[in-house]
Amino acid sequence: MKKVISAVLSTALTFVFLTSHTMPASAITATPTASAVLVNGIDAAFDAYNIEGDNYFRLRDLAFTLSGTEKQFEVRWNGESNAIELTSGMPYTPDGSEMADRSAGEKAPIPTSTRVLLDGTEVQFTAYNIEGNNYFRLRDIGEAFDFSVVWDGDRNTIIIDTTKAYTPEDGNAAVPPPTPQTKMYDEFPSVPDFGAFAGVTTYRRHVLNSYTVGYLYKCTFRPEAVDEYTDLLIENSFVYERWFTFEGETQLVYRKDSLSVTIGLLGYYFVVMPSYGQQVS
Repeated sequence: MKKVISAVLSTALTFVFLTSHTMPASAITATPTASAVLVNGIDAAFDAYNIEGDNYFRLRDLAFTLSGTEKQFEVRWNGESNAIELTSGMPYTPDGSEMADRSAGEKAPIPTSTRVLLDGTEVQFTAYNIEGNNYFRLRDIGEAFDFSVVWDGDRNTIIIDTTKAYTPEDGNAAVPPPTPQTKMYDEFPSVPDFGAFAGVTTYRRHVLNSYTVGYLYKCTFRPEAVDEYTDLLIENSFVYERWFTFEGETQLVYRKDSLSVTIGLLGYYFVVMPSYGQQVS
């Protein structure tokens, strides 16, 4: 029975993974950022894009511009580990590709899950590949290196200030961790809604069959929210059952009677997949 259930889960996860990575290119559009950019009060012409309301910049462009400031950082590509390595506090070493001319016209960005190591620790950023270059959400980089990113709507200007600390977009202090709450998924009234718990919206919802649904979330939430969510499952009488690997990522299975919940990473997405099925004895 366990082998059968594992096969079903793997098939379902394959469907979620493939459909989340094969959506039409027209679903998301990257538009060259029309806003001016000030870095410590000086105009800077970045090759940047606006995607779904957020501005995305090349890491090397940011590192080149911030080199010599309090928040400088180095960027290196490690071919052996297939990862981008960022080192805070180090001056940037140019490779000649920095601050290229702005591209004209809209582009079709492709979500990318390229590994990024910050001072040796793997981190998750929202990123897209546009014509061979990776573009990262400016606010994610500002938060990672703790420099200020402010939007001045009156002047249509993005203001980067390395002398000030990063603050959330609303300008308030960091939001405290959410407390466990009782909001559940509509289709599964016994399963806590991860999106409501972590304060993120559902990126995609896949109805796999009459008893299984996959909920995808972009990994922009607090990393500790996953551990807190597993605690919430246990508080709601779910019991850890087992784990397995899919696409190199660990997937965890929790169960309560005939209801199972599989959680884990798929590329750049965190997936919660409740499923009704026969109880495993």
